[in-house]
Amino acid sequence: MRARLAIAAAVAVAAALAFGATRHLGFEADSFNRVYPAGYANNAVFSPLSFEIDCVVFAESMDTLGKAHVAETMGVLVDLEGVYGPLLREFDNRTNGFSLVSARAFCVPDVRIASPAFRQQLQRELRVETCNLIPKEGIEAWLRATMDGEMDDFEVPMSVVASDRFAYYDLVSVKAEFEQPFPAAGVKRLPFHLQDGKTVETSFFTDVREVDAWECKEYVLVRLPLKGGCGLYVMLPKGSVAVADVKGDISSLEIDRLISAVKSITDRGTTHSKAYIALPELSITSRFDFSAVMRYYKFQYAGLVRVTGLRPPKEIVQVARLSVGGTDEGREAVEAPQGVPSLVFDRPFVFFVYHEGTGTIPVAGQYTGVSR
Repeated sequence: MRARLAIAAAVAVAAALAFGATRHLGFEADSFNRVYPAGYANNAVFSPLSFEIDCVVFAESMDTLGKAHVAETMGVLVDLEGVYGPLLREFDNRTNGFSLVSARAFCVPDVRIASPAFRQQLQRELRVETCNLIPKEGIEAWLRATMDGEMDDFEVPMSVVASDRFAYYDLVSVKAEFEQPFPAAGVKRLPFHLQDGKTVETSFFTDVREVDAWECKEYVLVRLPLKGGCGLYVMLPKGSVAVADVKGDISSLEIDRLISAVKSITDRGTTHSKAYIALPELSITSRFDFSAVMRYYKFQYAGLVRVTGLRPPKEIVQVARLSVGGTDEGREAVEAPQGVPSLVFDRPFVFFVYHEGTGTIPVAGQYTGVSR
């Protein structure tokens, strides 16, 4: 009897994890579509996974009804910390070619307004600090140190310090390497075609390799394996189709289809064959205020009495940084052989990274060739 109960419990846990992964994916995909306007023309990167954890941080700071609304919206069926504590620990391993480093803090004019016990709870369960805004050098130093030197250029605006309001900062840096490195000798300067018709010289990874691709009417989707159980999914619009027109497919309605179609052996439009790849080097940093996304989901972000008192927010910001690389000095450059199809990402495209083990999207964005 005990053995049967143990097996039943294990099956129930596995089913709950699978369901949780599905909900992670849908919520994160939708949040990516909400964080910046459809017509945004610059390179952009955002961490849907980190945003989801931010929502949990705010939920823990809400009253019971507010917390329940967040849990229901995200589809979390058990306690929030019980779900996201293990998720945070999952990404602590940064030795396998994929790393996600993050730091989170509530910054308040006077830390004494926050409950000491609740501050300790946030730090212990979700690794969130509550800090004084003044001197701003203090919070900047803590965030930079927690990021292990990966965001030494981060600064708190003086307008925030002088506002007598609170600020919330989520800093996240994702570094990934291709599972199959590109030849270092194949890194080339090639023209990239901007949305306004101009071109700029850009550094591209080039190689001939086996590629998983799925093609539909509006775009071609390519999956490039990354180390650490991740895949880089790149959506290249066709013809006159704009980035804004394809970005909407990274959504709760379509994300499962995208991930399964590109790896399918039966879906129409899917191919698994050699192709010449030319992909721009992805090194992007973005800063977005995500309070508008919180409003969209009707998540409370003011009146968090236990941590910010009655002060309203001045800004609620994610600063995200992405770097994708991995080259082999020993491999020779490979030119496109005759008869082999080419996938040249020389015009604006959308991308996301999917982490198989957790069913999450650590980072997503667009590459338009235009930096701020």
